[in-house]
Amino acid sequence: MPLIPIASRYDGKSALHLAAARGYDDLVEMLIHRGANPEARDADGKLPVDVANGEAISVLRRASAIERVHFARRYTQDLRGNPVTREDRYGIPQELINQFVSVAHFDFEKVKQLQRLCPTLVMTRATWDELAIEAAAHMGLRRWPNS
Repeated sequence: MPLIPIASRYDGKSALHLAAARGYDDLVEMLIHRGANPEARDADGKLPVDVANGEAISVLRRASAIERVHFARRYTQDLRGNPVTREDRYGIPQELINQFVSVAHFDFEKVKQLQRLCPTLVMTRATWDELAIEAAAHMGLRRWPNS
């Protein structure tokens, strides 16, 4: 599961929608660079460009030209391409750890379910060097009304 800034609020607005609506062109460009989808629609069916203001509009119009990066395998090899042996996996397959940290960005119920099955998961880091608690924290994960 790749790590990209795609989480959205209860109303379907992503970080990209919010940055675009506020006219934060530098943030819009950074989010796209990190993998945010400029074609994602909110609950009203609006694209980020539909709600954009100021210079954010021009950034979104050239979104296809913005370089994308992907860090999901950042710590799997050293500089020479040799596999990195992690000491913090506790015998858990790295793919499961990556999945656990990925879902921590958007699905608290799934995190709780996986943590009950394997309590040690909370102490593991994904290959992009992120803990599940960090993923949930930077996404502002919380329960929404009526959920």
